[in-house]
Amino acid sequence: MRGILKSLAKIGLVELEEGDRPPAKPIARPPAMSADTDRAVNAILQDDFARSDEEPFQPPASVGSSSTVVAPVASGSAYPTGSETPPAATLPTDKPEWATVALTMGRSFDQIYALARVPASPFPAEKLLRVLDGLKALDPNTRRAAVVAMDAADDDWTVVDSVLDAERKIEALERADASLFAERNQFEADARAALQAQDTYRERATAAIREEIAKLEQTLAGELEQVATARSTIEQRLQLANDAQARERARFVHEVARLREIILAFGAQATQEH
Repeated sequence: MRGILKSLAKIGLVELEEGDRPPAKPIARPPAMSADTDRAVNAILQDDFARSDEEPFQPPASVGSSSTVVAPVASGSAYPTGSETPPAATLPTDKPEWATVALTMGRSFDQIYALARVPASPFPAEKLLRVLDGLKALDPNTRRAAVVAMDAADDDWTVVDSVLDAERKIEALERADASLFAERNQFEADARAALQAQDTYRERATAAIREEIAKLEQTLAGELEQVATARSTIEQRLQLANDAQARERARFVHEVARLREIILAFGAQATQEH
């Protein structure tokens, strides 16, 4: 009986008891990563994610052991390490403001004369001008003779009063004109200084903003590099997970095939007995 069992065991139809079983040959299993490969992959992943907010990745164990493939855990950042947002551009604090006194314009002649303290005249120059305007149809000599006659007929005023009044008012107007010219010169000087200050500020602000742009570009390059590294590591982990799942499935399929041999050999008999 024992010889028959051994013969059946050789062709794989029965399985012997522990005492009767010859030294078993190892069951062929699907290829698995070696222990060295496991350690190497683990070292790579732990090094890549040492500064990450995620839990350290545990690579799949070799086929034949219980293992769980850990999927990447999303963090609050789009990249593993991240970085602080660079500060906004620091512009120069001494931004120029242009403020100057407006030109003194629109004053009446009476206001100008009052500011110049021109005294009142018995026969103001403006009154004599109105007389001359009334005599403008006459020739100059006749007009002059008419004014002299009026002077001689009235003791309250003389032509000299009008001449003196005219001289004083001319002096007041010329001083006002000189003052306005000086104001205009000061206005121009202030404007040119303000333009120069604006040019200086523009140059300094441009340099500051360009410096910040360079920093932002450098930060962007670093962030893109971090994203590329993270993507590469995630893709590697995904590949490891896929490989682990394929090996585990192959192990399951292999075991299912072994178990089906029993059903194929004895399934009909088991059905009859039940």
